[in-house]
Amino acid sequence: GSISASELTLGVTVGSLAQTAGTLIVQSDLNLTAGGDITLASMTSTGGNIGLVAGGRILDATSGSESALLTTSTANRSVSLQAVAGIGLDDQSDDIEISTDMLLSARTTTGSVYVSSARALIVGQVSAVDAASVRVSAGSLTLTDSFAASTVRIEVASGALTMQADGLILGGTSIDLDSSQDMSITRILASGPG
Repeated sequence: GSISASELTLGVTVGSLAQTAGTLIVQSDLNLTAGGDITLASMTSTGGNIGLVAGGRILDATSGSESALLTTSTANRSVSLQAVAGIGLDDQSDDIEISTDMLLSARTTTGSVYVSSARALIVGQVSAVDAASVRVSAGSLTLTDSFAASTVRIEVASGALTMQADGLILGGTSIDLDSSQDMSITRILASGPG
């Protein structure tokens, strides 16, 4: 089933927050905070932004499905993701699928970031200790800020990859950029082993 609200700010100080099925629809901003994990099935903001902050991980409850877990329906809206221990589990079936104009930020302090989109995406700051992967299956990807991790992967299956003036890719052991169309790159810094 579905649950609808005009605006939602929900915090769980101790423990996790899990949506295992159904759809949550909010007319304005949707902000969730949890001391532990946040598990997602389907959340939509029809007129605002979405922000998630987890003391643990941000996880996909619909493993194997490629439907969007987080959707902003209005133009020029964004999704922000912050989690201590990781965002998604891999860059295929258990990543965090989003449908929005802008991924404002995706940051984790001890884990990896795995995010995908089936539409054109503007990407702000991405930061991970281990791996950071952003995949766009349809449309272009524009990087406006820093994208930093030990292992960096950016894949644009059907569009161009563009870095704006403030865009920076910072990788440790591996940097993998894949675009079906043009790439416009401003700065890449690689700090391999040794």
